[in-house]
Amino acid sequence: MTISLKIKMADNPDHSVLYPINQCQRCGHRLADEASIDVEKRQVFDILPIQMEVTEHQAEIKPCPHCGHLNKATFPEQVKAPVQYGPRLKAIAVYLRQYQLLPYYRTREVMGDLFSAELSEGTLTHITETCSEFLHEPLDEIRNQLEQSPVVNFDETGSSVDGKRQWLHAASSPNLISLRLINLL
Repeated sequence: MTISLKIKMADNPDHSVLYPINQCQRCGHRLADEASIDVEKRQVFDILPIQMEVTEHQAEIKPCPHCGHLNKATFPEQVKAPVQYGPRLKAIAVYLRQYQLLPYYRTREVMGDLFSAELSEGTLTHITETCSEFLHEPLDEIRNQLEQSPVVNFDETGSSVDGKRQWLHAASSPNLISLRLINLL
């Protein structure tokens, strides 16, 4: 079985490694001081090693020499807990759950295998719900733009999930789509 790769050479690779030729392969003459007339290029596309990175945030605590009040610096808004996951890890978790449609156990398995992040089902649920809260405004804007569009396509598809009838309603224009899941008893 032959797999055809559709990758092309990058114009600006991140790294280049030159392999010198210091001796003639035929007669053994020294070539180290000779100028190169050309190079043959090959490129390897790979992913950087994936590893968890931990950033420790430290808020200074200082007493006021004048009044004795103990003062503490403020942490950034996104640093709320003594230990927490960062935005990139959360984005990957949401991507796996919501776009790739992986079940909880497989998402947990991938996050553990790739990032050594042992996420609980509750943590995954919380990450997804938090992301959902941030999407209310953009989704409302998409719906508003669809309402203003001169042409809108509508579709509805039903299926049974856990013995319950559910409907997926879609509204779309050439540039936008809104999906809504309706649960029926």
